[in-house]
Amino acid sequence: MHLFLNENEPVIAKYRGAWYEARIVMVEREAICKIYFKADPRRTEFTVHLMHLLVAESATRQLRLFIRVRGNDPEEIELIGIRDVSLYVVGTL
Repeated sequence: MHLFLNENEPVIAKYRGAWYEARIVMVEREAICKIYFKADPRRTEFTVHLMHLLVAESATRQLRLFIRVRGNDPEEIELIGIRDVSLYVVGTL
């Protein structure tokens, strides 16, 4: 499973009320993520843009997510939701 559509992926696109077989020719990737700070005992929910997240791989090969807040050291977070707001440009087949 993947979160985003990729270039050259076949899709069905609606244009002027009709549906067409198409292929993605360009993607401007963006997402809005809902997160918790792992150090926050209240588990307050925040919404951030995907480009602000930092991904690191631990020694056990698990992915860990971090975010840098106001120039401080990165804080570990838990991702609880993601919404794709990418711009997809398609061309007909």
